[in-house]
Amino acid sequence: AVFIAILRARKVGIPIRNVIDLSLYVLISGFLGARLFHKFQHISFYNSISDFLNIWKGGFAYYGGFVFAFSVGIIYILLKKLPTGKIVDIIAPSLAIGEGTGRIGCFLAGCCFGKPTDLSCGVIYPKDSFTWSIIGSQAVYPTQVYSAITLFCIFVILLVIQKHMKFHGQLFLTFLIFHSLYRFIIDFFRYYTPEEHIIMLTTSQFISIIIALGAVISMFIIMKKRLIRSSIIL
Repeated sequence: AVFIAILRARKVGIPIRNVIDLSLYVLISGFLGARLFHKFQHISFYNSISDFLNIWKGGFAYYGGFVFAFSVGIIYILLKKLPTGKIVDIIAPSLAIGEGTGRIGCFLAGCCFGKPTDLSCGVIYPKDSFTWSIIGSQAVYPTQVYSAITLFCIFVILLVIQKHMKFHGQLFLTFLIFHSLYRFIIDFFRYYTPEEHIIMLTTSQFISIIIALGAVISMFIIMKKRLIRSSIIL
């Protein structure tokens, strides 16, 4: 994902050093945020510091990582006085392929698994896995695989449609809309505890709705301003 961002940065004249530094800050803050948010959601799973550091058994919450990483990334961009729209467009495809690769790791670690199912696509995890400790021998939807495939498709779509974007930042906003839609749907198949629901939806689904609405409204406002400027010039 970082390599792809570097290649894309070269094409638009963004210093490679800035992209590497930004990627490092985003990765570290995203990792920390995802872990902390998961701890907040599953406080009973963490009885000691060693439980928090035991990352190979999974236990990350995407939106916690996204919020932390996005905040740190924006601060870095502003401090370095980089073109915000160009930068977020550069990293948008990398976010998709990066998370998609991470979902494969989720599948191998046994976290972010789906609800129990009797369908042939169901996966049964071994006894020493995180999934077994919660679900037991029941087969579950391989939602991590579904997520990875969807995110790889989003990556390809972003690369295809980028030449049709009208303003800097539009590709990133488009990614947010696609990602929010995917996450809203996939969460109907993922396993969640009752405390992770608000009314009938999960916390992530509510966050997805907020992000999608924010992206759509932002896109509408920016395009409206562009139309007004165009009409003034004419």
